[in-house]
Amino acid sequence: MLEILNNKFKVKWAKKELLFDGKETLFSVILRINSDLKYYELIENKSKLLNVLEEKLTDYNFANSSKMDLVFFDDAIKHVIALLRILMQPRGNAMLIGFSGSGKQTLTKLASSVLEHECF
Repeated sequence: MLEILNNKFKVKWAKKELLFDGKETLFSVILRINSDLKYYELIENKSKLLNVLEEKLTDYNFANSSKMDLVFFDDAIKHVIALLRILMQPRGNAMLIGFSGSGKQTLTKLASSVLEHECF
């Protein structure tokens, strides 16, 4: 498994690092969304991820009349990353289940905007 991870994701992990020791691990394409090379990479710098998300939110607010004011807490970040992964797939779709007002539509609109997809 380590060999496959090292070859496919271009990371050099030891066996003890694979267990993560409670450390959160995120892979996404969001840091390279505007480049031609769209591959998943380990997000090691959470502040860089937050800056990219804030920039994408600002872009959304400039382009749309309905403004969003979001706080990117850990679960919101994970949901946006998961939505990006789903929406990038051919015919990617998901059933969003949760309490009313939990941000399902808002985060999906943001993820669609990041990928420059039309949300309807």
